[in-house]
Amino acid sequence: MANKSSWFKLAHIVILVISLLGLIALFFPTIYNRPITDDFCTGASAGTKSLLAFTSDEYMTWTGRYSYNFITGLIAKLGPTAYAIYPSLFAAIWFFALIWMILPIVRHWKISYSVLVSITWSSLFLFLLYRSIPNFFESAVWGTGTVNYTLPLVFFTLILGILARAWLNDLHSPFLYIPLILLVLVAGGFSEIFIFIQIAFYTLLILGMLITKKAATKKFFFRLLIAALFAALVAFFIVWRAPGNAIRQAASHQKTSTPMSKMPLLLTRSTLIVFYSFLINARINIFLICFVPFLFAFNLIDTDYCGDFSLTLKQLSEENNWYLPVIYISIFILILAISAALPTTYIQGSEPDPRAMIVPFFFIIPAMVAIMVIFGAKLKLHLRVHPEMRIRPFIRVITVLCIVMLIIVFGMTLYQSQIITSLQRDYASAWDERDQMLRGLAGSGTKEIIVENLTNGYGQSDLTENPRNWVNRCVASYYGFDSVTRK
Repeated sequence: MANKSSWFKLAHIVILVISLLGLIALFFPTIYNRPITDDFCTGASAGTKSLLAFTSDEYMTWTGRYSYNFITGLIAKLGPTAYAIYPSLFAAIWFFALIWMILPIVRHWKISYSVLVSITWSSLFLFLLYRSIPNFFESAVWGTGTVNYTLPLVFFTLILGILARAWLNDLHSPFLYIPLILLVLVAGGFSEIFIFIQIAFYTLLILGMLITKKAATKKFFFRLLIAALFAALVAFFIVWRAPGNAIRQAASHQKTSTPMSKMPLLLTRSTLIVFYSFLINARINIFLICFVPFLFAFNLIDTDYCGDFSLTLKQLSEENNWYLPVIYISIFILILAISAALPTTYIQGSEPDPRAMIVPFFFIIPAMVAIMVIFGAKLKLHLRVHPEMRIRPFIRVITVLCIVMLIIVFGMTLYQSQIITSLQRDYASAWDERDQMLRGLAGSGTKEIIVENLTNGYGQSDLTENPRNWVNRCVASYYGFDSVTRK
């Protein structure tokens, strides 16, 4: 058993090192990030007002996403240097928030090396999530996408940490209401897609507790969920009632919301696209998402160093209705995916943008992990009843494939990072030179200018040949010109 425990520890160390280095490789090019497209619009507006005035004006004239308005305004006021810092900063905060969320769960199940396990699974989860999203730049680097879609997940992770401690430790402190409600309100002010998912999440948990009659035995936790749902609905109301929403809707390709008669078909299509997007973008990562937890459960059930986790899996797998949790998890995720697709289907008549897919993917991946853990434990117990089944060679093949694929994914990440870093470094140098030149020309009284277009390491450009294009107008306003045109 001691030998198996050593292998358990070693496996987690190896996975941690690879996934953590992978995260560093992913985010290293972002240190050369600079303002682009929407960032100029935000910077032009925020630069002439106080932060509170900017947040209020954006709410009244563009969007009700109050948390998004405040954070993007703050970043703009900190200057171009902030754009090189916040992508890695947000990712680091999220990483530690995940550890904080997972740690009480691991300790509750009495799994050995609880801190190591929590850090490893947090690192691996983030690495595979970032590797699976359709557009890493727009979801994790670019200000508009990162603040709108990644940052609410950071706050939601903290919410889950509070709820996990309240459930597992049977806490009853009324002081938990304060951070919980504040976090829910902040998280609800970033994007409509997260608002709907958040409301659906708390509603499903409340219904689950009522159906299973846990609401009677976990009264304080049930009240926490009610408070969270109420705060989420308040956040929705604040965003929904913003006068700026109508202006933003009028500026979009769909001037009015989708008729209700078309919603069922369009919503079904949008929901299916969410899952399709995950399949085509996660690619080989799906193998790791499925079979790393599968092997974890298969090899560790009935081991002392997995404590109550092993016992819980064994009890679940031995029940005749062991498949019910799989069905419940699948239904849960389906409803969350529908919730994710609902706002963009209604507002724009289309599926969520690629940069927004990180939100439903955040829920899809843990659901797949939970299901594969159940399958792994069930197969192991099934072999005890039917020892004649020759599954061991199959398990060894899966183990080898997981190791090989993890190394391949890391290698691809490292290779891509080197290429992007080189391009980003050149881009940042050119951007800084152009920025200095434009500020100098603006100070000398120049009103119209033609400049070089710049493309960053992720293939994103910032100017067009049309001076009336909204990006060109934002750049002109940012520097104080009447017009800016690309050469």
